[in-house]
Amino acid sequence: MSIALGGMLAATPDVCGGRIRIDGTRITVHRIAALYKQGQGPEDIARTYPHLSLGQIYAALAYYHSNRAEVESELAAADVLYDDLKCPVTFEAEEADRRAEAIARDQLHYLRHEMGQLISGLDWLRVTYLENPSKTRCFSNEKLAELSKDLAAFCRQAHFLFEQAQLITSDRLPIMKERFFAHGELLLKWKDVYHLQAEKKSLQFPQNLNGPRDPDCPMVYGDKGLLEQLVYNLVNNAVKYCHRGTEIHLDCKVDNMRSGNPNILSVTDYGHEMPEGRGVYDLYYRGDVVETGLGSGLFVARKIAESHGGEIWHACKPVSNFQVPMIEPYLSRDFREKDRHLLLVLRDELVRLQNNGEYNAIVARDEDGKPKYKPTDVALAHEIFKPTYKVAVFVSIPRE
Repeated sequence: MSIALGGMLAATPDVCGGRIRIDGTRITVHRIAALYKQGQGPEDIARTYPHLSLGQIYAALAYYHSNRAEVESELAAADVLYDDLKCPVTFEAEEADRRAEAIARDQLHYLRHEMGQLISGLDWLRVTYLENPSKTRCFSNEKLAELSKDLAAFCRQAHFLFEQAQLITSDRLPIMKERFFAHGELLLKWKDVYHLQAEKKSLQFPQNLNGPRDPDCPMVYGDKGLLEQLVYNLVNNAVKYCHRGTEIHLDCKVDNMRSGNPNILSVTDYGHEMPEGRGVYDLYYRGDVVETGLGSGLFVARKIAESHGGEIWHACKPVSNFQVPMIEPYLSRDFREKDRHLLLVLRDELVRLQNNGEYNAIVARDEDGKPKYKPTDVALAHEIFKPTYKVAVFVSIPRE
């Protein structure tokens, strides 16, 4: 049981040996007092522990001054003056505390960012559809159905986001297996769940099926909720790291070449490179690409795959030295100054990609068959040289 002291300090028997500490942290008053006795002021201490506010530091110092004899007696008895931090064991414990607190801050930052994205999307829906009541009353049934679908998609993403936070720290995942259709009950829904994000990045989720219960598509035996979370994580990564104007392919097939003929789920996107090796599936791994995130999606996906007796792996291969969805728009624009050599190279690259069938698999198109992505001249000039990689993530799911 934690005892609150003035709102900013607390004492808990099983935390820091029951010593008075700053609430929500493992920083004790004794540690702050030791730094203060070494000549550090509140601002200096704040630089040492940037996650503490000045108010928290002043509260700890106020407690120290009010109970100086008691605190100094405990410091002397425990021999934990700041100079003794040179002891390797003590230093390692300090570093472990700092890392744990940094991880907790990262988790909160990630959740705040992801929820902020969802909230901004909901706000866009409010401004677009609901600000004007007279406009709302004029909605057709189709428009109301579309709005309802978008709201449901945001609710689904919020659900998966909070499930993700819980799964990060779960030691064992409870599995309740059942049989269900891989495409109709697991893969087809992501086109709706990511409808607004797809529109924003001009993406497409092509799924050429005869129907949700296509007999040519396999059934999966597993925990539907956990496998939905796994696919959500993979799709979320694909949406983040793919190039604008590309397609994201989701599929599930039986692999007759592997022992037991497992189902192989796959999510394929075209965009940034994915490093080789198993390190990308470690918790808090972040690649070189600057994207906001915690680095937990692939880690949780790996846990879910392994909990089903399967495995996860990926393949990444270069497709083009250019951002493929920009090639056609670049060639069609009338720039005043065009690099003649670049134009020839881009024409040859377009023909090469069309001839080997990769171009149609990469570029998202509208109903008229034209590229969905309409980049600005500035974007074309600055981003055409970003290479395109084909990144496919695979997950094996045993059939029994």
